[in-house]
Amino acid sequence: MEEQEQGNSSSPFCLSIRANQGWWPYAVTYTVLFATGLLSLSLILTLTSVSFKFNRMTMLANSKIVPLFDLLFDPQSMTGKVHFTLTLVFNTTYISIMLWRSSTRPLYDCSIADSTPVYLIVETLSSCYLIINSIARLITAKHRIIRWISLLTLVDIFTLSHPFISLLCGYDWLGLRALRFLWLFEASKVLKALPDTINSEDIVKIAKIVSRFIGVWLSSSGMIQLLENSGDPWDAVSDEMTSMSFWSSTYFTMITMTTVGYGDVTVGSDCGQMFTMFIIVLGFVLYMFSLPTLLEILLGTHQSSKFRQSYNNLIKQEGLVIVVGSITEKNVSCFLKELLHPDKQGRPTFSVILLHPSFPTPGLSSILKSHYTRVQYYQGSALNYNDLMRCGLSIAKSVIVLADSHCSNPIKEDNANLLRVASIKNALSSIPIILQLLMNDSKKLLKCLPGWVPGRDVPLCLFECKLKILAQTCITPGFSTLLCNLFFATGLTSSGMKLASSHNSIWRELYATGACNGICSVVLSVSFIGMRTAEVGRICYEELGLTLISVGKGEKIIHQGSIGYFIANHLVDIQVVHYYCFKCHSGRSRNLSPCSCHSPQGQDKTNETFSFIDESYTFNDDLCQITSPPTCPIQSPYFPPPTSLNDHIVVCVFASSDSMSISLMSLFGPLQQAGDTEHSIVVVSNPDYFEREWSGLEDTTHIYFVPGHPLDSATLSEAQIESCSVCILLTGVAVNEQDNCQEHGIEDNEVVLCALKLRHKLGEKVSIISDLAIDSSIHLLDGSSQSGWPPHLSDAFALGQAFLPSVFDSITTAILYNPDIMCLLESLLNLKPPQQDMSTSLPSLNQSNTKIIQISMQSADYRRFSGLQYKELYVHMTAEDLLCLGIYRQKHQGSYQRFMIAAPPHDVILFHDDVVLAVLLCSELESLLSAV
Repeated sequence: MEEQEQGNSSSPFCLSIRANQGWWPYAVTYTVLFATGLLSLSLILTLTSVSFKFNRMTMLANSKIVPLFDLLFDPQSMTGKVHFTLTLVFNTTYISIMLWRSSTRPLYDCSIADSTPVYLIVETLSSCYLIINSIARLITAKHRIIRWISLLTLVDIFTLSHPFISLLCGYDWLGLRALRFLWLFEASKVLKALPDTINSEDIVKIAKIVSRFIGVWLSSSGMIQLLENSGDPWDAVSDEMTSMSFWSSTYFTMITMTTVGYGDVTVGSDCGQMFTMFIIVLGFVLYMFSLPTLLEILLGTHQSSKFRQSYNNLIKQEGLVIVVGSITEKNVSCFLKELLHPDKQGRPTFSVILLHPSFPTPGLSSILKSHYTRVQYYQGSALNYNDLMRCGLSIAKSVIVLADSHCSNPIKEDNANLLRVASIKNALSSIPIILQLLMNDSKKLLKCLPGWVPGRDVPLCLFECKLKILAQTCITPGFSTLLCNLFFATGLTSSGMKLASSHNSIWRELYATGACNGICSVVLSVSFIGMRTAEVGRICYEELGLTLISVGKGEKIIHQGSIGYFIANHLVDIQVVHYYCFKCHSGRSRNLSPCSCHSPQGQDKTNETFSFIDESYTFNDDLCQITSPPTCPIQSPYFPPPTSLNDHIVVCVFASSDSMSISLMSLFGPLQQAGDTEHSIVVVSNPDYFEREWSGLEDTTHIYFVPGHPLDSATLSEAQIESCSVCILLTGVAVNEQDNCQEHGIEDNEVVLCALKLRHKLGEKVSIISDLAIDSSIHLLDGSSQSGWPPHLSDAFALGQAFLPSVFDSITTAILYNPDIMCLLESLLNLKPPQQDMSTSLPSLNQSNTKIIQISMQSADYRRFSGLQYKELYVHMTAEDLLCLGIYRQKHQGSYQRFMIAAPPHDVILFHDDVVLAVLLCSELESLLSAV
């Protein structure tokens, strides 16, 4: 065999190829491929910037093609894992063939002129898949020209085109195959597809260092072998074949990079010697950057001491907040974005400690680095007293317990959080706690926890609160968008306003004007004591430019220490409400300062205006009340809808037979208590799931059930979807881990597909509200693929087509800064418990005394305000005990779609088709009679 190969390499054909520099066809092909790709990308970029039509075509193509290829490179998805596995297999195959080829075949293999060898066929097939992988990476790259001239793309050009050139030329040159070892630079990314127990930060760092060293070492060895066996291009070709095996070059490269240099193996060509100098310098660079990280990891100073230290407030902040519970990359990124957002100016600044039993994942570590000045991560357990004290529990202002709304077992998640609360209260009973819960029944156990004090400790039931907000949105469309925008800290910055105005859209600018506002509260001035709430709202609006939402739980008369809730752009704007004086400040709207007219007792309340925790605040259980299921036997829940329903509400629940109940009574109860209107409700869901929900719905009326899947057209037709007024798409709770798709954005696949299907079938006449699992899915509803657009600026959210889950992070943050926010939330929702205690025949007088209503400008009483400024309507409505919240306006003339303008500017002109959202203030007796 060796004699045959030696004879083959010494044949006249091979000698002529060697003499005529047979490598030049490969070099020309590499150059042409690289130049052609670079010129093509430059031409596309130029046309995109010059031609508007070509730009739209490019954006349309990207919106359809890029998401498909993005799936290939998501290490957490099944598609990405399969792609990473195949890429690993084909790269390994290519490298194995290269090692075999360099060890057994000569520099120029001319045997393929007679018959194509098997190794070249396998190498060609492997190259085909790797070429597809390279093209996909180029398509998904944000800057494609930079990607084209990157190292890995050059490696693909030099290596993957090689077998095709060999087949065309009739001989195979050893070539630059060894550069394929540089693919090992990407080996560390494969670890992202592994479980978190393996995919730790230290392991990823070690893998990155080792893979880079091995890649440089082996690729340099292949280049040394190529240069030595080829000789210098300017020297005459000798008949004697110089040879250096790949293993000899590997040995030589290792002793050279490590600066040992035994001298037993040397290079003789000029090119080889120049390349040797290069790899010596390269070895120094690799050691210089790798050694500190390796020493840090090997000595154990990276994680064990970094995350086991005690709290030390190096940066002076106004308080410390400890966060425990579900500390995941998805949970923490949204929460910290809200808590530490720059729009929180004027509020206390906190140091944040994240306490979790395991070390942070690489994704979570990158989030910690971006907030390193205010956020620290400690490894420990909330069930351990020493870990809690080590985190500074004794000096902390509050503890926040996060829940994972994406978990597969909500009951287990809630039980774990309740145990954490019990452990924290045992360590320090006086610490205020904000607790996120998922299931309604979990709230029953709060009274059993030691040290739990309603008012100081605030529970937030995520499922319950979400369903009640959606119910209020069905009653008063636009309410969900209004409420979420007021709570979002990421309101609209100057860049967001610029983005909205760049599309020359008037409705976007108006929406953005309202979206940049937020909710603030303040203890009202003693000057307002005894006045009507609506009159105070008129004074604050006319003289201070502030929009009053509510006072307390809907108080109609101002009392001593009453707390007012305002829509404002900045916290500083509402401070004047606390020291407002009719004698000194009436008629002035700017540069107001405290006066000495009031008694010191009244002025002392300044310190309580923005207090962290108000002990006088009493939390009302009505918002998230949990009641026991009825003891009567469950009857059949299958009530088909009548054949002539109209303007009903369709609720599609995407749940399996194993899905847990989310207490749909929280949605249906408010709809049936909405007043004079009887809302017929048709539920489309899995029959086994709805049977579990039926235990809390037996006493309700006008609820019908259609068994089936919401994506089934026949099922939707049976629910009479064409004649409904509102369709709500709810995401159920998956019980099995495999039901929770790990691919980013695919959690909402069924909800998004159903929403798109209904929108295509029904048009804009039916209001469709999608309950999303992640915020980024909202761009799938309106086709907005711009990465710079925040979710709350998308068309789908502005037009009330989706509910964003991150609003709960905003509410939790708002409660941290001001616990009275929960009181306001109850007042705005104006909801009673889903099930009344049968021992009481009348509702409590302590319930909310406000009601959210909608007023059309086409009604007889308000038709005259069409064409006038908004401020005239606001002042008029305060005389009727109404506080305006905003305008619900058509997107375009004659359009069914509307958007919400929260607290519009005074000079906004009212249209005849506008609808105004307002708060109706009722006395306690009126509220009681209305409930009866």
